[in-house]
Amino acid sequence: PDCYARFEKYFEGFELKWVEAKKHSHRGRASGGMLLGIKKIPRIALNFHFEYVDERLVITDKRYDRVMYIVPVYLNCNSWDRDFAELYEFLSSNYDESKDFMVMGDMNARVGSKQLIPDEMNLDTEKYKLVRESKDPKSNSRGSSLLEMCEDFRLVILNGRCLGDTLGEVTFIGAMGVSVVDYCCSSPDVLGRIDSFCVLEY
Repeated sequence: PDCYARFEKYFEGFELKWVEAKKHSHRGRASGGMLLGIKKIPRIALNFHFEYVDERLVITDKRYDRVMYIVPVYLNCNSWDRDFAELYEFLSSNYDESKDFMVMGDMNARVGSKQLIPDEMNLDTEKYKLVRESKDPKSNSRGSSLLEMCEDFRLVILNGRCLGDTLGEVTFIGAMGVSVVDYCCSSPDVLGRIDSFCVLEY
């Protein structure tokens, strides 16, 4: 499609999919668009595929007994409650014992170093810390909602917990300061497949 043309030269070697921005009112411009990519190397391209589930674009991995949905997320700060409700409804509608989830992206929420892990989850403490750290100590009400969602769907926040990001690096730098608002949250059964997680410089 034409919408990919201007990006393809920057992302050679990727299969690209575009999630179109939406207008929620007559005024203002559309927002919430995302450009997603899957690297075109055999071990990835053979196993990971774009798929629409309940009209939401996800990336699926069906190598194991339980299908994994990688759910790209952008929760717009101007329509956060609506976007969060749609994400929650998607997880609720698709959550069952045959599926795992990795929810990741810009969530425009701050959780500080919060999230307690129940003992029965049995994390591999060589790769994962029971107590998270974060270079952004602040939390807010949106962060509380995010933590409740993680608890409801048994999602573990990797930021500040996993090898590669044990200190909880900042994900946003702006005129008003720095913060952690982008997260990767994973089902427990997926954690054994992850070697490390890091926040890249940009």
